[in-house]
Amino acid sequence: MTLSGGALGLSLTLGAYIAKNGKMESPGLFLSAWCFLGVAIVTVMLAIHQAQYAFEDYRRELDHAAQDGIDRELLTRARQRQGALRRPTVIACLDYASLVAFLLGLIFLFWFAKENLS
Repeated sequence: MTLSGGALGLSLTLGAYIAKNGKMESPGLFLSAWCFLGVAIVTVMLAIHQAQYAFEDYRRELDHAAQDGIDRELLTRARQRQGALRRPTVIACLDYASLVAFLLGLIFLFWFAKENLS
């Protein structure tokens, strides 16, 4: 999230420099970079939000297991066998989506810079 925010800040500086010095070439590249960097920030925030809920769910299950006298390791293995770990899968997908969006944002930002600074 910090990297995407930094890239957005860099793109603002780059856009202001280019706008001050002349006509902006390929504004679609600039807009695409902003969209991808924005998606990267949003997906990271969603992943953090889902991780909080996953932690709370797991903590609640462990508390119930402790009250019922169930071994925690057995509970964890049973959850893994049953495929009850859906939230971590969603979190992993959001993390990968964020990485891809960030990289695409950087590619479009560098492409925009190349078009305008050469």
